[in-house]
Amino acid sequence: MESERLHIHTNTLRYPLTKIKQTAGINLVDPDIRLDLASSSRHSTPPAPPVPCDLALDLGERCPLGEKRP
Repeated sequence: MESERLHIHTNTLRYPLTKIKQTAGINLVDPDIRLDLASSSRHSTPPAPPVPCDLALDLGERCPLGEKRP
């Protein structure tokens, strides 16, 4: 079993997979779906880093979380 190979408890592996299935409606047991997810994640671009607060204000946007207004 995968959990043994990863040296973790079975439920440590099973719980996040169950939450993904419940939340997103994705059945990760289906190999075709896993292949689609893997290939789409390889072709997507990472999200842009947050803009500093002073630049965000210049662009008319809100400050990123955790930053104070200048």
